[in-house]
Amino acid sequence: MSSTDQSVPAVTVRARWLATASAMLGTFSVVLAATILNVALPQLMTVFAVDRQTIQWLVTGFLAAMTTAMLLSAWSVERFGIRATFVAAMLVFSAGSLLGAASPGVAWLIVARILQGAAAGIVQPLGMMVIFRVFHPAERGKGFGIYGLGVILAPSIAPVLGGLLVDLFSWRATFLVALPVCLVAVPWRSSICRAAATGCRHAASTLPGCCCWRERWPSCSGPCRAACRSAGTSRWCAAASPPGAPG
Repeated sequence: MSSTDQSVPAVTVRARWLATASAMLGTFSVVLAATILNVALPQLMTVFAVDRQTIQWLVTGFLAAMTTAMLLSAWSVERFGIRATFVAAMLVFSAGSLLGAASPGVAWLIVARILQGAAAGIVQPLGMMVIFRVFHPAERGKGFGIYGLGVILAPSIAPVLGGLLVDLFSWRATFLVALPVCLVAVPWRSSICRAAATGCRHAASTLPGCCCWRERWPSCSGPCRAACRSAGTSRWCAAASPPGAPG
C-alpha cells in the first residue's frame, strides 16, 4: 500500500460527508461575515457619526486579522489538534459576532471584526485539511468541489442578504445572521473529527506559513528551505524537518 493510502484514516461514508458539510458550513459562515457587512457601512457611518476612513477599519481589521491568523493555523493544529482548533475558532467567531451585534460604539465594532477575522483565518485552512485527511486521493476532487460550493455561495448572496437585513431590521442583524450556521457546524465537527484528528494533528508542518505536509517533506523541502533562506529563517526549517530530511 502506498504512503498516500496509508495517510487516509478509516472513516465511514457518513462521517466523511458530515465532515465535508461541517467544513463547508464553517467556511460559509466566516466568508459570509467577511462580505455581508459591506452594505451596512453607510448606515454605520450615519449611526456612529464617523467618517469613511474610520469605518473602513471594520474591513481592514477583519482582513488583517484573518491574514495573520491564517499563518498560525498549521501550528495550532499541530499543537492542539484539528478538532479543538476548529471548535475554539468557531467559539471566537461567535463571540465576535455577538460583540458586534451589541456594540455601543465603533471602537467595539472594530474589536468584534478583529475577532471574527482571526477566527476566519483559522477556519478556512482547516476545512481543506479535514477533506484532505478523510477522503481517499481518488475522491478528494469530489470533496473539495462540495466544499468550494460554500466558499463561492457566501460572497454571492452576501450583498443581497445584507441589504435585506439592513432594510428590514438594522445593521446589527448582519452580525447575527451567520451564527446559526456556525453553531450547527460546531457539534458536527466535534463528533466526527475524532477519526481524522490523529492524522490531522501530525499533517501540518510547524513552520508558520510553509503549508507543507510532513509526509511529503522530500518533495517540498527544497522550495521551503529556499524561501526560509531568503527570509533569513532557515533555522525554523531545520527545526520543522523530520529526521533524515534532505537539506
